[in-house]
Amino acid sequence: MAKALDTCILVHAVSAPPPESDGELARKRRDCKALIMQQQELCIPGIVVVEFLPFLRPAEEPAARELLEKIDVLPFGADAALLAADLVADARKSGSVCDRCLNPLNSRACKGCNRNNSRGNCLQDYFVAASAAVAPHVDTLFTYDIREHLVVALKGRLNIVRPEDTRGPLFAYVDEVEEEGRSR
Repeated sequence: MAKALDTCILVHAVSAPPPESDGELARKRRDCKALIMQQQELCIPGIVVVEFLPFLRPAEEPAARELLEKIDVLPFGADAALLAADLVADARKSGSVCDRCLNPLNSRACKGCNRNNSRGNCLQDYFVAASAAVAPHVDTLFTYDIREHLVVALKGRLNIVRPEDTRGPLFAYVDEVEEEGRSR
């Protein structure tokens, strides 16, 4: 089965870290690169391309385009659109998200605009999850932007998970490769 990647996974795998980045950011970059290297069949919802490419630094674009050439792009058709609409309606009815931006009600205020959320409008997260969920060959969506109501709503249809820490069992070979590189 194929594994779908959210925008944040590609960003961490390709983008250069800012000089002031912390250990958590470095760990996410390492984990995302390892995830992409070890997967056989990867795909991304089409909206991920729109969220990803226009915001890269010029130096990051060649690596990003090379990576995207190796990844299948999922269409956003009628099935995905209808599922996304249902997911948004269910989330709004739940009372756990803002009616306007769909962020969790307990989100931190944005420093830029002082709205009651730490991110912009989250409609694209529903497009990403719906695109992956309707693709018959996709069983997992990797993301750091996990929305619990989407995990519950899509249970049995799509696994929505964070990439594992490369120090865990899934990535046991990473330590071996790093050790081998150091011993040379």
